Amino acid sequence: MSRILVVYYSVSNGNTREIAHQMAEYIKADLAEIQTVPDVRLSPQLKCIWKKQYPLSHRKQ
Repeated sequence: MSRILVVYYSVSNGNTREIAHQMAEYIKADLAEIQTVPDVRLSPQLKCIWKKQYPLSHRKQ
């Protein structure tokens, strides 16, 4: 027996979320929400420390 996963992304957590929940319940599937991660900006002081510790890392400028 294979497992089913309903994955959804909703900007406003409105209709898409409700439909995904209903679909998962109807077909007895697991449910997962894709969530965004906030963009974190470093202060100038932390950027200086970060560059010294991780000179080859990929950073947003």
